[in-house]
Amino acid sequence: MFIRQDSPQPQAPVRVAPQPQPKVETEAKLAPVSDQYEPSLPMNESVSGPMGASFQEGFVEGYLTPSEIEVRVNSLAEEFPNLLEVIDTGIDSHGYDGKNPDIQGPEDLVYLRLGPKDSDRDSKVGIFQYAAPHARERVNPMTMMELTEQLLRNYDPESTDPAIQANTELLDDLDVFVAINTNPDGHNFSAFDEPMWRKNRKPLGNGEYGVDINRNYPYQWEVSDKPASQTFSGAGPASEPETQALLHVVDKHPNIKFVVDWHSYGEEIRRPMGTSAEDNQFYDKMHGRVDSAIKAVAGNDYETVVSQVTKGSSDDHFYHVDNIFSTVMETGEEFIPPENEALVVMQESVAGAREFLEVAQDYAEDTGRA
Repeated sequence: MFIRQDSPQPQAPVRVAPQPQPKVETEAKLAPVSDQYEPSLPMNESVSGPMGASFQEGFVEGYLTPSEIEVRVNSLAEEFPNLLEVIDTGIDSHGYDGKNPDIQGPEDLVYLRLGPKDSDRDSKVGIFQYAAPHARERVNPMTMMELTEQLLRNYDPESTDPAIQANTELLDDLDVFVAINTNPDGHNFSAFDEPMWRKNRKPLGNGEYGVDINRNYPYQWEVSDKPASQTFSGAGPASEPETQALLHVVDKHPNIKFVVDWHSYGEEIRRPMGTSAEDNQFYDKMHGRVDSAIKAVAGNDYETVVSQVTKGSSDDHFYHVDNIFSTVMETGEEFIPPENEALVVMQESVAGAREFLEVAQDYAEDTGRA
């Protein structure tokens, strides 16, 4: 179980990534790296991290299972009680039903809130980044885990190092939300059963399972009568607990002005369909900055595009319903690349994720909310 602060039960309420299935070199790579996580640095005794002379990174060294993520998050919550909240949405997943008996059953759907627990945090600009609504896209939880550790372990108001100062200002200026693994049942099924599994694990009858979370949002949700389809949209809008949990985060925190939904693959930065002319100018600048940050890591140039996934998708929903600058990222060139390649994709994705934070920080300053 996650160590968490409970949240009230919520009220009931461009181009599609290519489908060919890349070869996964060994399933052993997808199994747990370890059962226990030891912090890379000593436990801190204050709000700031016990840092050395320079910015620290490289905390994630390979693929992670949901259980490994849970262990790491619980450790961070104990180590940084003044900077990290693990918040339970009050919603559980359907449950993993695969061949690993140790992890069968439903999971708590949680999210993280990072930053000093100031009395004015609800008035700060919020940004929510989350990963892996599609189970097989397993690099992106690595990215969210690495981002979380970097933000926490490089927070030090007393530091004179420019990179640590900049990191500290991000958490001081913004209200930062992260969901590292939004489809734990599917993620486990990809790790231990079928590497190319995409959907959640909702039983649909007649031997069929799973709903595509990124076709299950209420905005322009479309009926699907093919449960076997990789993009089956579910029994109704927001029918799935994973979708409900993500909507809950935004509903509970109306200060969220930016949402980034991390997917793979395609090396694309996608904006919603139907944005206004004024917002298009903002997207041009924001996505151009993110592309530059990504390119600086390994030279990969992401294409900025208008998403063509327009029925029940996250970016359209959050933009058109909640008036949020929403983005879908499509990282890398494979769903599950070899681990050495996955680490490069993670590094460039973290650079992009940090740039989204800096865009939000600039937005806060421009709107007088810094």
